[in-house]
Amino acid sequence: MNVEYEAEGGPEEIAMKIFTKPPKAKCSIQLHLEEETAMMAQQSDAEEFIFNILSIITFKGVEILFGHKDIFRLTEENIDLLQSYVNSYGYRITREYIDSKLLIGFEKVY
Repeated sequence: MNVEYEAEGGPEEIAMKIFTKPPKAKCSIQLHLEEETAMMAQQSDAEEFIFNILSIITFKGVEILFGHKDIFRLTEENIDLLQSYVNSYGYRITREYIDSKLLIGFEKVY
């Protein structure tokens, strides 16, 4: 993996660093959480914590890119752009409909 740069800080600060520039190559950004946030991760379920952090970063990215946080307003073109950013920090957005409800998740990419 060729890391272009590291994004450090809290989730919203990281989102500002990532989503205010053009998308980078897949897996080229290494995320580093601030110490306080990293300590919270040790005290909770790791999978749920990672999902929550990725959600905060990604939804802040939606707000930065498109001026709102409503994922239901995104076009396929918008989703493709968002996906390119999420790929840069090593994840893929997953979407699944269960009982007419959209479930969003993240899957690690390599």
